[in-house]
Amino acid sequence: MSEKKSSTALEVRVRNRKLIQRVCICGVLIALSIVAKLFLSTTVPFLGPGGMNIGLTGVFSAFPALLFGGIYGGVTSALCDIIGHFVKPDGAYIPWLSMTAFLGGFLKGLLFKISSAKKIGKKVLVSFLAVFLVIASLGVFLHVTVTKDGVLNGFFPKIETVPSKGALATMEVSPLTNAVCSLAKYNKDTLTLTAVPDTETVILPVISTTDGTVTKLGANLFASETVKTVYIPSGYKSMDASAFSVKVDGKNVVRTDLAVFIPKDAAIESVLKDNKIGYQYTEEETVPAFGEITVDTPDTFSAQDYTWKSSNTFRKYLAGYMSFATVGLELAGIIGITVVVLCFVLQNKQEKAEGTEKARFNFQDFGRIAFALTVSGVIVTTINTFILRETMAAWAGRAFMILWIPRLIEEIIVCILQSYLVTLLYEFYKVRIAPKFRF
Repeated sequence: MSEKKSSTALEVRVRNRKLIQRVCICGVLIALSIVAKLFLSTTVPFLGPGGMNIGLTGVFSAFPALLFGGIYGGVTSALCDIIGHFVKPDGAYIPWLSMTAFLGGFLKGLLFKISSAKKIGKKVLVSFLAVFLVIASLGVFLHVTVTKDGVLNGFFPKIETVPSKGALATMEVSPLTNAVCSLAKYNKDTLTLTAVPDTETVILPVISTTDGTVTKLGANLFASETVKTVYIPSGYKSMDASAFSVKVDGKNVVRTDLAVFIPKDAAIESVLKDNKIGYQYTEEETVPAFGEITVDTPDTFSAQDYTWKSSNTFRKYLAGYMSFATVGLELAGIIGITVVVLCFVLQNKQEKAEGTEKARFNFQDFGRIAFALTVSGVIVTTINTFILRETMAAWAGRAFMILWIPRLIEEIIVCILQSYLVTLLYEFYKVRIAPKFRF
């Protein structure tokens, strides 16, 4: 009876020691994940309007799921998301994303355990190879198509070389090119008025664009003391906070001597109120007509001492989406093909090296890790796209596929790159660290 009690007590101590060690390792990895987010994250300036973000955060947050299972992986991923947001915020905190982070960590552990139950056979590798060949071929086909249609000039899509929204509307393109270009159709340029004539009375012209561009009043637009009266037609909808200000000792001071006239129900009225700019109503037909200017939103243009600058928002997003659909697919396919071929060629060699003292890169483990990270990443990215579409005003009303496709391609590329680093750490842990733990 005493031996049974002693054995039970020993088992409890072993379990407690395992738990403490696992919690300590997870804590260290959470800390490394936060440090990586702060200092070891970079943005590659292609594949999307803001580029593709590559960092080591996902490497450290995924590791507990592979070592200790889905529960540890889920809790660690959720904590990394919560702490990481408040340490380095990148927008409003959305609790739902922390829940999907837990789901992603749990799935990594579950999928890795399932794939570890048996070796990755040649049939599985051939299936992976076929998928990546299709991805690469699609990227090449789209690349050739958009280049042939004249939408893309050069290998990499750039803001300076892609057409504006108005120019694109006049081009005859194939259905595939039209599908790629339609990803950017929701993005409108902003034409900012940056200079006006230095006269006593300034009558802003009506801007007519081919793509519904929003017109805006720029900073310190009416700073000149010569300007006393300003007529703003209904076409102007927004303004810089300092549009009616003048610089005094380096600070913007609102001009109170300006007579500002706008038509009733003008879109800019609420903006003027918010910025405490005094104004008066006037019948638009009584305003001296400047005339209408039709433009195709180039970078900058001038007309009769008026100067506008375009935000190039549409072309920026068009270049980004085209990067995803062409270079992004090609890159994802090439990386995947390379990895599968290496796994296929070196699998037997790596299996023979198992059990040696030195940590080696194991392509068998890499296949399992890449499978776990990529599949869970795709699932979480899909769910997060639904969440962001419902919670972000900028994404409201946009088609799901337009938001999902670029995020999906980026997720696949990043997961493959991270899988390589995770495999290195995993092999080092198995050979160098795990044997030193005694229970």
